[in-house]
Amino acid sequence: PAPAALALPHLGPVDPRSVRISFAKGWGPKYSRRDVTACPCWLEVLLAPPS
Repeated sequence: PAPAALALPHLGPVDPRSVRISFAKGWGPKYSRRDVTACPCWLEVLLAPPS
């Protein structure tokens, strides 16, 4: 069975059925913002598990 949440040391628990979307220029290793949560405007979409 899939875990309810994955534990990433620098991000905390992450739901594998979620998508984080940023409205900023970018994020990641080549940008000043390393994580999507450091962007000024972002949202998280939670997807329903298959039934």
